[in-house]
Order: sequence, then C-alpha cells, then structure tokens
Amino acid sequence: MVMPNRQIINGEPYRYNYQGQELDPEIGKVAFEARLYDPRINRWLTIDPAREFHSPYLAMGNNWARVIDPDGRCTTCPDNAKVGDTFEHTDYGTLTFTESGGWSNDTYGSILDDIVINTGQLQGIDLVYTPIKSLERNFFKEDIKTVVLHRTVSNTAESTMRYWRSKKRAAGTNFLIGKDGTIYQTASINRRTSHLYPTKKQMYPEWYGVYDNQNTIGIEVVGNYKDGKWDELPYKQVVAVHNLLNRLHNKYNMHNEQFFAHETLQRKTAGEGGTVIFALRVYRSMLEPNP
Repeated sequence: MVMPNRQIINGEPYRYNYQGQELDPEIGKVAFEARLYDPRINRWLTIDPAREFHSPYLAMGNNWARVIDPDGRCTTCPDNAKVGDTFEHTDYGTLTFTESGGWSNDTYGSILDDIVINTGQLQGIDLVYTPIKSLERNFFKEDIKTVVLHRTVSNTAESTMRYWRSKKRAAGTNFLIGKDGTIYQTASINRRTSHLYPTKKQMYPEWYGVYDNQNTIGIEVVGNYKDGKWDELPYKQVVAVHNLLNRLHNKYNMHNEQFFAHETLQRKTAGEGGTVIFALRVYRSMLEPNP
C-alpha cells in the first residue's frame, strides 16, 4: 500500500527513493536513520541493530539529535571535536573522541545523547574490570535469581586469572575476589559463565532445574584447600564479599540473603562456599547495633 504524501514520480505515488529510502515531508528527510523516527506518533519505529558498531549516526558525531532532535535533548559533548579530544561529562566522567566510536570511554562505551551503551561493567562499586573472553558465554536468557559463592583452590587471584586465560573455554565466574580485598570483574554482567554443572548427576535433586548458569551470578573467592581444610578469609576479603553481594542484590532486586555456597547446590568439596558464608555472617553480625 502506498502511504499518503510519499514520493511522487511521474505523477504517480511511489514509496521508495534512492537506496529504498522514503521522503517524509514532515521532517524533510530521506535518510534511513531519520526515517526510523515517526513524528506523527512521537515514537521510534525501530532501533539500529548495530548501534555499538559503525553506523550512519557517526556522520553526525554519533548523535541523531543533531539531525532531528525530536525531544530537544542535545548532547552536552562539544561539537566539531577532533580525534583525541577529551571532555569532562557531568554523568559519565572523562570522555575521549574516537574515530570509530564518537565520544566514549572504557566504562560506558559510546555516548549517544543521553543513551549509554554499557560495556557490561558493574557500576557503583570499586573493582578492577579485567574481562577474560574464555569465561564469557552467550547472553543471559533469564533474570538473575541468586549468587553462588565458590573458592578458587589457589593462592592468588593472578594465578587463577592466568589459568583462565590459558584455556580456550574456561569454567569460571563473573567475579573474583583476592585475599587483599580486590574485586576483579572477569566477565560481563550481561553474559553467563560456566560456574555450575547443571546436570542431574551433579545437582542435588531439589535444585535441579531451579538454578543454573542462565539465572545465577558466580563469585570466586581466592582460597586454597589443604589437609582437609579451606583457607580462612582475611578481613579485607570478607569486607569485599559483603560489598559485592550488597551491590549485586541491589542491582537485581534480590533479598540480601539470596546467595548459596557452591556445595549446597551440587556435589562439591564440603565447606567450599560455606567457609565464605560463615565469615560473611560473622562480619555482618559485627555491623549490627548492640541491643
């Protein structure tokens, strides 16, 4: 069906122009990116499926608002920037103008007007973002339901990450906490990792089909297992576990007791995550006011 007021060729209505683009007389544009917005209903008809990569918006400094600006929300970043220019953004910190990404930084990725393409880094907590590609699988298909606590069976965070990097596909977690309290984010929070073995053989019957890698976040806490005992957690490490759990619970709207020891869900060495939970509860009891 030919829509009214579209292109007219030789007196006859015709939907398409150069490269199949339509002219919208209300905005006077035939550009594809302009046609995505329909001012009649004040809605975007679709989104750019490759918005984090090269796109037509880059011709406009990665900001469609300079073409149409339907909501009057122009970016705060300066115009006519050169590659390498920096800008202190009130919300996103120091941004650098790049040839391929417009205004961007390592934390937020590209800044499109007031829309942020996040890199998958957890915000609101001090951590070292060191994504390890061998850990990352596909995007989560379900909402996050709980957090699973693991131990590394190693002495340092560095040795654990070195092992993960040596594998083409490693089993591991989104987060790793060192003995000094440093929190490492080792995988995007948008992607699952293989930290559980959700099979009937491995999972306890009451948890099989309830929790798996699609709906849980894993935390590895550095600690070794020797002579039938797990390493005790240093104070700074316990504090880091507490802070990270609080941040994850807030982000995913979970109760602050929504976490499990690895060995509670499936057949693993006794005390693996339990030693972490014991230390965590002792620490939290110290935070409670005296009656």
